[in-house]
Amino acid sequence: MIGDFDRGFTIIEVILFLAVTGALFAALMVGVNNGITQQRYSDSVNNYKALVQNQYTEVVSTRNANNKDWTCNSDGSVTPGSPSSRGIRGTSECVLLGRAIAISADGKQIATSSVTGRDPSTPLPDDALDVAVLMAYQPHISAYDSESTDIDWGGNLASTTGQPLLRTILILRSPTSGLIRVFTSKNKIVSVDLASMNSTAVSTNCIMGDSGLLPKQVIKINPTIAGPDAVTINVAGQGVCV
Repeated sequence: MIGDFDRGFTIIEVILFLAVTGALFAALMVGVNNGITQQRYSDSVNNYKALVQNQYTEVVSTRNANNKDWTCNSDGSVTPGSPSSRGIRGTSECVLLGRAIAISADGKQIATSSVTGRDPSTPLPDDALDVAVLMAYQPHISAYDSESTDIDWGGNLASTTGQPLLRTILILRSPTSGLIRVFTSKNKIVSVDLASMNSTAVSTNCIMGDSGLLPKQVIKINPTIAGPDAVTINVAGQGVCV
């Protein structure tokens, strides 16, 4: 006689088991995929923050590796010297004033490069303001030491209304006082005119992309802080970065 414990599972029991197991597996995969999406979004935010902070570091620790044979032209281009030249590094007539961050029209690419200038032909007054000093050096966005970077994981930078962001940010250091100034423009700069750029407003860049369950985040650049600490990450509030 076959006891109750010797019989197998019924078709209905097997179907219920597979259904419950499948539902649990599907829920697990949804959680895993969302976790991956959130991590990728966090990476894109942190990597952009690090990129901007690195530009501050480059300005604070300026390194002019060019010798006296390098020429800084009036149009912002730089003419390198002979590769065989053995001139002393750092003696180029080009003055490295800072770094430029240019965001493309679609907000998906960031171009960074040096801002160069030339020593003024006439001495500057001792009481000259930083903006006047920087303008006297004829700043130009140069192709020297330039690099283009895409926002990670297909993201893009946007305005607070979610529109693609076109913006140029200049991080400059005064050759006389050593103070760092930040200038922003909502356009692509062809010719640098610091007087027409904003040097007081906080620059706000929304990081768009698939953030999973995470709220959108914002990179803010505070022009009143002269260093990498000026770059912070903030969670967007309601109605921001839609």
